[in-house]
Amino acid sequence: MAKVGTQDNPIKLVPDVSQRLLLAEATGIGVDDEGPVTVISKMKEPVHGYDLYLKNLMRNPRLNCMDLRLGFLLFDLFENDYTEATFLLVEKSSYRMSKVGEDGLLYLHDKRQVSTGVEFLEKQSLLEIARKSNIGTDQAGLIATLNRLHSYFYITCTEISGVNTASEKKHFDYQTNEVLLSNETEVVHIRLNDRFTKYDFTRKWRKPSKSEQSCLLT
Repeated sequence: MAKVGTQDNPIKLVPDVSQRLLLAEATGIGVDDEGPVTVISKMKEPVHGYDLYLKNLMRNPRLNCMDLRLGFLLFDLFENDYTEATFLLVEKSSYRMSKVGEDGLLYLHDKRQVSTGVEFLEKQSLLEIARKSNIGTDQAGLIATLNRLHSYFYITCTEISGVNTASEKKHFDYQTNEVLLSNETEVVHIRLNDRFTKYDFTRKWRKPSKSEQSCLLT
């Protein structure tokens, strides 16, 4: 299999317009033909909007404790630590960065998400960062939580593997298909959804059913 994230085999990042099933279920946003990005763009920005990303996290009654803790951690990393967007979901000692990218860079197909078309590859493990932040988890737990945060549109995740190369995703319909991380994901590109820093969703979250509430407590 050809090496991914190179000039000849770039990664196609999952676009913001991709389907977000949990967001649609929880708010009704994105259930029509317009899609979540178009609907959100029509919302009015609040006159006084402070710490909206964190408020939008805290006031979503459908998030569990792990969702909240990892959501806060990612926000802190991107807003305060100037971290690169690509993370390992395994321990650093178990992965060779030479398996992806070229000359320390990850090459991307679409410049709409990253204007330069490349991003620096830093060997950083989200698993190890989470554990240092007293978030007890493993690779499977990280993948499950990242998929939930992605489906609620707090973040957008792209698995760095052959399934997300430009050639593999040619003509793929993102607007009607949700693209989640596979259970084997080792490297992921993550970006925050900055719309959650501009718009107030706190009154849009629907309360979960009793059965859903019980699941959140387990």
